[in-house]
Amino acid sequence: MTQANLTEFALDPMNILQIGFVNPAQYYFEFYLNTNITRVSYSILPIHMCYTMNWRTDDKMEAVYQNIIAFEMNMMVSWPDDEHIQTSPYELTLGFHHVDTNTAGQRHAIVLRPSGDYVFGVIQEGTQTLPPPYDTNCRNYSDIKVFDDGYFVKWSRDMCNEDCKLRVVRRVCNCIMSNYVYRNKIGGRVCDRNQTITCVQAHARETYSRICPRECTAACREDTYKATQSIWRQVSSEDNDLKYVNIKVIVTSRQVDVLHFVPLLSSTQILGIIGGYVGFWMGLSFYKVGAECANYILVIVYRIFRVQAVMRYLVVHRSFMACLLISTIIACSMSCIKELYEYRRFPTTVYYSQANIKGSAYPATTVCLLDGINYSDICSTYLRQNCTNREPNFESMVGNDILLMKFIINFTYTADEIVTECTMESRSDLCESFDCVTLWNRTFTYVKTGSCYTFDMTSLPDHPFWRCKEQFKYNLRFRVHSYGAKDGGGATMTALVHEQNRYTSGVIHSFRFEPGRKYYLTVFQHDIVSLAKPYESGCVDYEKEGLNSSLYEGHIIQEEECCEACVAATWMKHCGCFSKMYAVKHRRLGIVCDYVTHLKCIDRMIQNKWFVRCQERCTQGCNDKRYRGLMHQIGYLETENGVPSTDHAEINVYLASTNVKQITNLAKIKFSDFVFYLSGHMTMWLNLSLLGSAPDAIFFLLRVINQYVLTF
Repeated sequence: MTQANLTEFALDPMNILQIGFVNPAQYYFEFYLNTNITRVSYSILPIHMCYTMNWRTDDKMEAVYQNIIAFEMNMMVSWPDDEHIQTSPYELTLGFHHVDTNTAGQRHAIVLRPSGDYVFGVIQEGTQTLPPPYDTNCRNYSDIKVFDDGYFVKWSRDMCNEDCKLRVVRRVCNCIMSNYVYRNKIGGRVCDRNQTITCVQAHARETYSRICPRECTAACREDTYKATQSIWRQVSSEDNDLKYVNIKVIVTSRQVDVLHFVPLLSSTQILGIIGGYVGFWMGLSFYKVGAECANYILVIVYRIFRVQAVMRYLVVHRSFMACLLISTIIACSMSCIKELYEYRRFPTTVYYSQANIKGSAYPATTVCLLDGINYSDICSTYLRQNCTNREPNFESMVGNDILLMKFIINFTYTADEIVTECTMESRSDLCESFDCVTLWNRTFTYVKTGSCYTFDMTSLPDHPFWRCKEQFKYNLRFRVHSYGAKDGGGATMTALVHEQNRYTSGVIHSFRFEPGRKYYLTVFQHDIVSLAKPYESGCVDYEKEGLNSSLYEGHIIQEEECCEACVAATWMKHCGCFSKMYAVKHRRLGIVCDYVTHLKCIDRMIQNKWFVRCQERCTQGCNDKRYRGLMHQIGYLETENGVPSTDHAEINVYLASTNVKQITNLAKIKFSDFVFYLSGHMTMWLNLSLLGSAPDAIFFLLRVINQYVLTF
């Protein structure tokens, strides 16, 4: 096929795609995006036609970005099997990118096989570099590319590279590359097989390989999204003529790691350093050089001209000296003010390092059961005779009973009912293995029906675990009983690996599990040290706040729980109650909102952006240990009788590396540096120094004292 425009062959995205957002905490309602936000964007021939979602035109997304980690994106892709030719069993690829761009020219790292269900955790990272003349030599890709069919996308480095190759091939071979990503958007003759071999590969490739990298340099601002697969399940479609892929996407962190390139020194700092050296070694300044030049000219005038000319020049000389003094004072003042402004911003710089084994610490683990309510217990101890003819579900037994909602944690399964087996296995001769079934604690609730359980060794400070010098050789192996397991399968449990002695309510769980499987969690430790206000990192010391709060039993909270507690306090202030979804509602004073009040308070929260305000207040911690990792599904779990388990899952937690990534925020401009820059400016412009100006200042003070004090 040599015709370029292939749009008419693509399946209509309105027929195959459906994208929705749901908030598990139900602060907001579930909603679906407009079907017209997904367009046919580009092609990866001969296999894939690509569709890109841009939610800019959908106003409902504003609520999502007030608290992005509270939402989950659900995407359903389905297509009829008889309307396309299968070229690979992996028929769908996936890429995450900034909303204004697409992944044209990139290679998708996520390859999916229908039909199945997949869950991905996503974190955002960014890189911000400097344009010429700095050596990063970045380019600002701010243009918008508009195609004839109305589709538009923001320019990117990959698109620039593809467009550059297109121009070269058109000029050299007079045709369009057969694999050009926007071949479906343009018209023209496509290179046939013979032209591709004899012209594109033989001649044009050498040209665009030399030209395009120079033309399409790195972007000055680039956002990337790293995805980690949490759970997958391959299923058979009930309809043999229809294939589908269900994708759930969770943003697992509100922090965005941005690698920001900044100039080592600003222009005024360079002048300050030069002025300091010139004044120190040569005793020069702009004012002194100007004055010496004026005096030299005055000497020449004395020698050459008559008295009248000399007198006229004296007036000019004095005027010049006055202007010189004023201008240097102004220049010095502006430079000093700019330095003061930079210092008062309290900028920080980041130091990356890799710590050795000594810095590694084995993490704690929190597991949440999505349906952890023991309805039999509610019947026997709370409802009693009122339990007759009620279905064992939340709506029937709890309903709008705000008292039962608040203390629902008392009617969830206990830790020993959930964790049926637990062993800390040591691979070191210096550390001993031990049983940990009784070391789990029920800590907080999750959404309406969930309950969470934490394995944390800080409650046993004298345990042999703390005397182990090789904690990285421990392996936590435990089995979880899922009482909410469904016949059709699906994730019923979540897990979070975190620092010891941390209360992690509000932190999104990046790992999700379904019964009947075995999992390995391999985690990596990241230590983040930040500076408190007024520095721009603006961290909060949660160690003090957590230890002083009775809500958390002496545990240290993190920024996510700080934000949730802030929102709960705001609800109490403006609505007289707090959300029934709050994880620590059973410990907080006050009542939970009934159904109507809950809906009204949600509207007020969205309109007044309470979440945004609380996020600004609850910034990152000053000393954080975060664990990121990968989940591996290693097999199926069987019972003692050899029958596949339907209500248990086995989880193993390993430290995957003994190296600890350390990110330390440091003050970019210290007070000593600030004083050094100021002294450099004063020396460079005015030829002033502390030692040289001190005698004049002392004599001036003495004259003032003699004139105004001793006369009385």
